[in-house]
Amino acid sequence: MKGQANKDGAILNARDTPADNTDAVVTIAAATEEKWVIRDIGYSYDEAPGADSGMLTVESPSATVIWEVDIGAQAGPGHINFFHGLQATAENQAVIVTLNAGGATTMGKLNVNYQ
Repeated sequence: MKGQANKDGAILNARDTPADNTDAVVTIAAATEEKWVIRDIGYSYDEAPGADSGMLTVESPSATVIWEVDIGAQAGPGHINFFHGLQATAENQAVIVTLNAGGATTMGKLNVNYQ
């Protein structure tokens, strides 16, 4: 169906677990005549991130920020649920979710559920 990227409605998952001091990035590739909808985002740092860290950003490939939030400077997991979904700004666009690097010895993990 036009306007839905995942025609069968199944929720998909993508994740990234990079090295220390590296942004965790999930890129959901564009789908022809479809829009992606983010359902929820799970994230964590293995230790408290640095002062300039602790931010989640969702954007389109043209660097248009769809949503962003400071998540604080603490270790451990966090979860953000978009009860009505966070939809891409246009059809035929990828969506990029980024968890900022945590600092020299801090590793971040990012999980994104979408459809």
